[in-house]
Amino acid sequence: GCYDCDKTLVKPITSQSRVENLGDTNANIKLSVKIYKKDTSLFSDYREVINRNYVIPVGGSLDLAELFNKENVYISEPGIYRLNVTAIDYYSGRVVTRSSEEFSIT
Repeated sequence: GCYDCDKTLVKPITSQSRVENLGDTNANIKLSVKIYKKDTSLFSDYREVINRNYVIPVGGSLDLAELFNKENVYISEPGIYRLNVTAIDYYSGRVVTRSSEEFSIT
C-alpha cells in the first residue's frame, strides 16, 4: 500500500513569487505562509506551512515558491482553501508584503 495515495498534492507555486531586498542593508523578515479552509462562509486555520525568520542580503531575494514546495504540502479533504503569505520586517514589525490566493481540492 501507499501511505499518501489518497491525498492530493497542493499544486506547486510556479510563479515568480519572491521577496526582493532593494534596500542598502540586509533585510531581516519574518515569513508566514498559512493555509485556511472555508467552512460555510468563513475561512478557518487549516495549516501553518512556514513561520520562520530569514535574512535577505542587499540585492538578494527570497524565492517563496521554492520554500513552499520544499514543505511537501498535502491536502486530502475536498474544499475551498486560501493560501496567505505575509512578510514582516523583523525589527519594525511593518508588513513588507502580503498576498492571498484561493484554490479548491475536489
